[in-house]
Amino acid sequence: MGAKSIKYRFLCVAIFVAAPAFSTPSAAQTVAQLQVCMSLARDPGAYTPDAIIKACSVFIETRRSIGGRAPIPKNALWGVFGLRGLAYMMKSDYDAALADFDQQISLKQDDSDQYTNRGNAYAFKRDYVRALADYDHALRLKPGSELAIKAKASALLYQRLYGQWEQYLKGIEDEREYANWSGPPLEIYRREK
Repeated sequence: MGAKSIKYRFLCVAIFVAAPAFSTPSAAQTVAQLQVCMSLARDPGAYTPDAIIKACSVFIETRRSIGGRAPIPKNALWGVFGLRGLAYMMKSDYDAALADFDQQISLKQDDSDQYTNRGNAYAFKRDYVRALADYDHALRLKPGSELAIKAKASALLYQRLYGQWEQYLKGIEDEREYANWSGPPLEIYRREK
């Protein structure tokens, strides 16, 4: 069992323990929502990203645990933000993912994986400066983190490749060799990013 799996199992227990009883039908519905939210940690393909986002959002919006009787523990809220952020990543909604990862980091600043996740969101947006800064921060928190090392190497490679592609398009543009294009190639490329 990996460390991430253990963290998310703790999250589930923390949300569950905060509720004294499950006697009403609305509490049963919330338990089902918790299971959907948690599915990303246990079985990533069990539910759609939209279902996971909707289920996690219930806990984030209400800041309440099962049945709504008790405040959700800080560690559990931290985990729910991370799960919802990952679900947004699955949908390629990187701005929403970044917002959730920012919230997650504001709750707990000492976890390497959350910085790596946020770095990945920045990398998908091609904001390599911020991505690399987050990967470096993750490596300061957890030197030797394989996840952060691989993500940083990938971001450095793509940063270099996209830089070369932009130079190539700029060369075409400078030489005015884009008669068959719908406009200046570098401008089109940057607009579609």
